[in-house]
Amino acid sequence: MRRRATIIGILAVWAVLLAALFVQDPRGPQSTPATPLQRPVDVGGAAWWSVYLKGHKVGFVHHELSTGRETVTFREESVLRLTTLGERQTIRTAAFGEMTAAFALRRLDFTLDSGPSQIRLEVTADDKALLVVGPSYRESIAVPGPIFLPLGLRATATAAPLAIDRVVRGDVFDPLTRTMGTLELKVLGPQPLPGRPTSRAWRIRESWRDIESILWVDEDGNLLREEGPMGLVAVREPKEDAVRFPAADSGDWDAVEAVALRLDRPIEDARTRSSLHVRLLGIPPERIPRGSGQSVDESGITIRKIAPAEMASYSLPYTQSEHSADLLPTKSIQSDHPRIRALTQTIVGTERDALTTVRLLTDWVYRYLRKVPTATLPDAIEVLDLGQGDCNEHAVLLAALCRAAGMPARVAGGLVYGEDAFLYHAWTDVWLGTWVPIDAALNQVPADATHVRLAEGADHQHLMMMGMVGNLSIEIVDVSATSRSVTPSHRVEVH
Repeated sequence: MRRRATIIGILAVWAVLLAALFVQDPRGPQSTPATPLQRPVDVGGAAWWSVYLKGHKVGFVHHELSTGRETVTFREESVLRLTTLGERQTIRTAAFGEMTAAFALRRLDFTLDSGPSQIRLEVTADDKALLVVGPSYRESIAVPGPIFLPLGLRATATAAPLAIDRVVRGDVFDPLTRTMGTLELKVLGPQPLPGRPTSRAWRIRESWRDIESILWVDEDGNLLREEGPMGLVAVREPKEDAVRFPAADSGDWDAVEAVALRLDRPIEDARTRSSLHVRLLGIPPERIPRGSGQSVDESGITIRKIAPAEMASYSLPYTQSEHSADLLPTKSIQSDHPRIRALTQTIVGTERDALTTVRLLTDWVYRYLRKVPTATLPDAIEVLDLGQGDCNEHAVLLAALCRAAGMPARVAGGLVYGEDAFLYHAWTDVWLGTWVPIDAALNQVPADATHVRLAEGADHQHLMMMGMVGNLSIEIVDVSATSRSVTPSHRVEVH
């Protein structure tokens, strides 16, 4: 099987990360007001940065700010070019808006374009609410006070004179998941700039839970360098250097392969193994999820393929209260949308057996979606319109269809084995007496034992995987005997 069928939508994570580094950082569910500036700081002018991924030039970022008496206007753009599994991807973000003189957000127009998929939204804000408007939604979000962009908080943290241990916190808005959170910056002190031992700069830590970026600024607060998760580095350069890509356009360097977790020996018959015992290095054991066939102890992680006898079917819809939250629609899993409900009815007809239904839905998603790397955080309706995607798209669409059918479902993320390495991946958990991993990208009910779970639940939980990418390694401790599973061949066309 080609890796294209098993790849995580890691481009989506990179797109989110690039937007997070230079437009707005998605932050955890806290609410700590920022320390406002006592006076406006002149952050005007234009600046350019080259973006490198593990030493390879992959893009650039540009921003311009203009400070007025009462407002600060900003414009930012980024371009990211990657080769993934032999396919070129170009991801563009653009942001334009206004802030108050103290950098509280007032207006934002944001666009992410990855080719077939686009995200566009307009945000207006005051100290009480955000109004978020997109092509197919309109939402008002109550806020506890001023909302800040990272560039505003950075200006606060780097305001002259710089001081060691200065800490700035503020609520920010993530346009990709349309959620709120808190960003913290702490001034660590002056140090030589990496690669330039005679050049001193101030080092600042920007943090969100376990994810950190390191900023290097000069005495005037100008950003010189940024080191982010996943091996991404941005370096301030003249415009002519920043916009220049290598002559080969990195065509011989594959970004997905670069972050794959290599093995010293292949796993024989990986898709039919009933269990797998691995040791995952680079992550504390307490952060690794348990359940759904996965257990963790001092010897490592054991993943056991859920046996048919463990999948307790029931008559739909699910009526218990324990997992009722996983039946509700969300911003990305629009299970209450008329199109999702109608499609579910078309696929399953009068079927009410939960196990049979999930097999029908999984097989339909697998056959309907073309396997194409897609750089965005998908929602179910967008996936239905595109008719293509990677594992993220498969997982989100299946979760929406399952919820519409009356089955609790959620999206999970982690690693999966592909040929000679583990790759970042996403799949769907469905409640069948226990949480059963279902992989629509591979048409597996249940998923095989090479699925190593690292995250589950809401979108922002999956973004936590950004801090893991590039920092993990894996060792095979043991593999067990093979097993068999059967999937149906039932197809419904969508027009």
